[in-house]
Amino acid sequence: MKAFAADHAVPLIEFEAGQDKDAIVATHRARFLGQDGVVVIGVAQEKARAFKAHKRSGPQGGVTFDFTRQSVAVNHYYFYVQDPEWGPAFVKIGTYLPYPIKLCVNGHEWVKQHLRQAGIPFASLDNGFLSCADPIRLQAICDQLGPRDLQQFFDRCRPQGMATDQRAPEREGSLVNVGSLLVPHAQAAKPVQPGECTLNQPHAEHGDSRALNGSGRFHHAAEPNAE
Repeated sequence: MKAFAADHAVPLIEFEAGQDKDAIVATHRARFLGQDGVVVIGVAQEKARAFKAHKRSGPQGGVTFDFTRQSVAVNHYYFYVQDPEWGPAFVKIGTYLPYPIKLCVNGHEWVKQHLRQAGIPFASLDNGFLSCADPIRLQAICDQLGPRDLQQFFDRCRPQGMATDQRAPEREGSLVNVGSLLVPHAQAAKPVQPGECTLNQPHAEHGDSRALNGSGRFHHAAEPNAE
């Protein structure tokens, strides 16, 4: 991780207990000038379910090991990225068996990225839309979001050495390269249904989820961000 950060000039920071990760990362995102790539890497010691070995000696002098699952405190690395399709997102990697990998993306940010690419003006709320110059196109973009988009994000972040027919070609400094870890394919928890414009994937580690109804208007009052 340290070598990756040094080779690509990516800040590597240590999170302390009780710190607001999102607030700290926001300052780095504000200074990031690239269209995509790793913005900052954070490391934090957190609890995880892992394996622990228990040594046993046999009656004939042999040694065997039993393994149990239990809670351990180990380092986790957060790769905060800017993705061309999903916008701000992060990949969280545990450093102890079974080396869990977590992808955190926001469907609302995915829609905003596609509105920008289409040149459609909109006013956004924290996790919804107040208005859009083309609400019909907005609804159509929401309807397009599905498991394939999540899988493509995972493929762009796929560790080097993993065999797959869907792996995207690597680019200099692009997203995450973390060695030869074995991780499963990403799967969407619930595919987006046609006509359903509910975006409730929080980007923040402990962020709240909010929904946009089919009319393209958000239920909660908040300050809009026009684009």
